[in-house]
Amino acid sequence: MKKVSKKTAVKKQTKQSKKAAKKSPPRFTLFDFSATSVARALGKLNWKPAAAIKAIQSKVPKLSAVAIRNSIYVGRHYPKSGCAAPAKLSKIQIAQLKKLAA
Repeated sequence: MKKVSKKTAVKKQTKQSKKAAKKSPPRFTLFDFSATSVARALGKLNWKPAAAIKAIQSKVPKLSAVAIRNSIYVGRHYPKSGCAAPAKLSKIQIAQLKKLAA
């Protein structure tokens, strides 16, 4: 068994807390979620990439189509993909996105 000194244990805790404090807010938000997490949620709901791209880019035009397409793929394979969880969208928010995609 490896002995860990108190000094190194304290250093590890401070590094982890600093890393958590440095986390910046998402660049693109939609419904108070990051736009990519919304795309993952649409992927989980089996949306077509073209419809999701049209809906998300109507609200967040700077987000690239490739990023949305990749997030949709990750959302479809969510538990296995190991990425962050999809956004928890309400039925009203999903309806708004469907209207934008049409």
